[in-house]
Amino acid sequence: MFVFRTYFEFEAPVQVMTPWGEEQQFTGRFLYLDDKAFDALTQSDKGLLEKVWIGWGDDIKDADQQPIAWSIERRDELLGHQYVTQAVAVAYVKARRGMREKN
Repeated sequence: MFVFRTYFEFEAPVQVMTPWGEEQQFTGRFLYLDDKAFDALTQSDKGLLEKVWIGWGDDIKDADQQPIAWSIERRDELLGHQYVTQAVAVAYVKARRGMREKN
């Protein structure tokens, strides 16, 4: 049996290399885009991520170790830092490619 879905969400690990040299990880929640939509957005990491990065777990924390709740404003704040943008873009593309290779 084959069930075709045009829209779905998935989670993937995001490995972040901080500017101070630590590797850290969190779980990102993403929207799967079809090939046409994906190809149209890959010209801009930030444009792509604004479309597909739709959440995270409680493993992004502030300096007091309190979870940072998901919001568009907080996502955009994180995307204002290249090291985060790069890590999230790599995680999305890698997970998407893996999903496509398995099918």
